[in-house]
Amino acid sequence: MKYAIYLNVFTLFFLFSCQSNDSEDIISTIELSEKSALMVQSQNEFGLSLFQQANLDPEKSKGNVMVSPLSVSQALSMTYNGTANVTKQEFESVLGYSGYTTKEINTNNQHLVDALLNHDSKVDFTVANSIWHRNDVLVKEPFKNTNRTFYDAEIAALDFSNTENVKNKINGWVKDKTRSKIESIIDQVPGNAVMYLVNAIYFKANWQFQFDKKSTEDATFITPSKEVTVPMMKIESTFRFMSNSQYQVVELPYGGGKFNMLLVLPSEQTDINQLIADLQPSDIAAWDDQLKDANLNVHLPRFEFEYENELKEELSNMGLNQAFSPYADFSNMTNASVLISKVLHKTYIKTDEEGSEAAAVTAVEIEFTSALPSSPTVRFNRSFLFFIREKDTNSNLFIGKVINPLLKK
Repeated sequence: MKYAIYLNVFTLFFLFSCQSNDSEDIISTIELSEKSALMVQSQNEFGLSLFQQANLDPEKSKGNVMVSPLSVSQALSMTYNGTANVTKQEFESVLGYSGYTTKEINTNNQHLVDALLNHDSKVDFTVANSIWHRNDVLVKEPFKNTNRTFYDAEIAALDFSNTENVKNKINGWVKDKTRSKIESIIDQVPGNAVMYLVNAIYFKANWQFQFDKKSTEDATFITPSKEVTVPMMKIESTFRFMSNSQYQVVELPYGGGKFNMLLVLPSEQTDINQLIADLQPSDIAAWDDQLKDANLNVHLPRFEFEYENELKEELSNMGLNQAFSPYADFSNMTNASVLISKVLHKTYIKTDEEGSEAAAVTAVEIEFTSALPSSPTVRFNRSFLFFIREKDTNSNLFIGKVINPLLKK
């Protein structure tokens, strides 16, 4: 039951696509311990809250919105391994990690991702993590080793004075890991940037029951401001379904059935933004019991869009505050005084008659608490002294004064 809860929320907010190989189909069953299931439940709450916060933006909420809770959680979890004291406590509260040891958190994240990666051979699903840091800033080995071990993070030390090279390397990695669905995450590298912790997710899966392209035809779609004409796909089959006075829910399975898309259709009297705001994790958890097999005619428009957001405001509203302030404590990451300057997030989705393809990238940008001062210039353009010393004994071997460098005596 706990696993079903996770899977439903997971697929509600970001989707993938699959490749079929009927001769070697591998479909696994994931069983979570009670403690792991409780942590997953907390992570579901984080994901829903993040989506709700993103949808509060008055401008962005007028369009399509899509976040990847798993991607954001992976990037923030790597960052969490560098926190201490109040900053660490805020991360735990926001991510749902309170009451667990750091090792339990990392181990659970590792096991969950490993299980999902090997869950359905018909689904092409990848998760990649990386850390890119200044080569002139000491990043603590335990921090790097933990993220290598539990998040399989690639770690690279770069010359951040060459900002164009840093940007190109990170964006190239993002493009590669998302199969070019997201080509970049960073527009520019600030002069006081210290580190980027980046997660990339790619998912592609065919429907278990595909729509017939011949049945797709133009149809009217009602937006909040006007009616538009869209290519509407159609299928008749048995799907899991539930309905109440506020909305209808249809479950469309991918691949071997372990991954699915949950489609939620508000009633004509229900405002979708209000529905999102009111939705509780318990509502979504209950769907697994309420969904029942039903013979349905499903009409679904093709859709493809990109979404991007800088999640600092959303995460601050959820309680992650000190990490963005000069009081941030990342002492388990580096001895330098640093803070999170940005949490960059991009997603992509395409859904058609064959299935869905989607990608997500999250980049946590770490900066010095204040900009590094420029290197001071000391001009010996007037009389000066000099000492020649022996280091171990601190013996002054020579002491001198220069009045005029041109004088020979």
